[in-house]
Amino acid sequence: LLANQVKRQVDESIDALYLSGDFRFDAWGVPLRGNLGVRGADTSTRAMQLIRDPAGQLVPRMVEHSYRDWLPAFNITATLPKDLLLRFSASKNLSRAEYVDLSPSASINMNAQSVSVGNPTLDPIRANSFDLQAEWYYAKNAMISVGYFHKDIKTFIQRTNELMPYTETGLSNAYLTATGCSISGGTPSCLIQPDTQVSVSRMVNTKGGPLDGVEVNWQVPFTFLPGLWGNFGGLANHTHVKSCITYITRGDH
Repeated sequence: LLANQVKRQVDESIDALYLSGDFRFDAWGVPLRGNLGVRGADTSTRAMQLIRDPAGQLVPRMVEHSYRDWLPAFNITATLPKDLLLRFSASKNLSRAEYVDLSPSASINMNAQSVSVGNPTLDPIRANSFDLQAEWYYAKNAMISVGYFHKDIKTFIQRTNELMPYTETGLSNAYLTATGCSISGGTPSCLIQPDTQVSVSRMVNTKGGPLDGVEVNWQVPFTFLPGLWGNFGGLANHTHVKSCITYITRGDH
């Protein structure tokens, strides 16, 4: 195992603004309340790693990346008779990549002839989300709810594995020679040579896909129990999710 990751660092800067407003009115005798807002986020990342060149000097490799998102959100609740609430929400969401996946690093396993590399240009997971939920408060501190949710995942992050010659990975030969082995002249001592087929593992952005689900909740107080036991309660939940995500299974296909 070649351990040449001397130092790596990822700096992330987020500039954001948010504007929202609440509303409350009656429509056809039904009380409605909710809010509407939008969040703007400008994200910049600066990823750096120090590697050793053939002369033994630490050389920084740095990659900068940035992206901007506008994330609107809408929520509305209708108060119906018999303590029944009907909620609907729609929003655009993102989930940023993990810092460890953004590092422009490389880890080489000589014996397994495999390479694991970071991807400092990863974009976040992005999705449009829609939720519809009914809640019935049939007694004090008791509630039954049924909800449906749909997420249209626009971009996803997944790990891929691909066979390719080491020279096509874009990595310097310094990753091979950092421990003193040789890749040229005489008898090469590195188990991986520039033309060796290696298994390359990395995180990439994919197209995503739809995700749908149904959730049922039941909250019940144990007021029927005597004494102190009447202060306890129970919460049951069941969620069923179905998704169809587009994954890369080989190379860029």
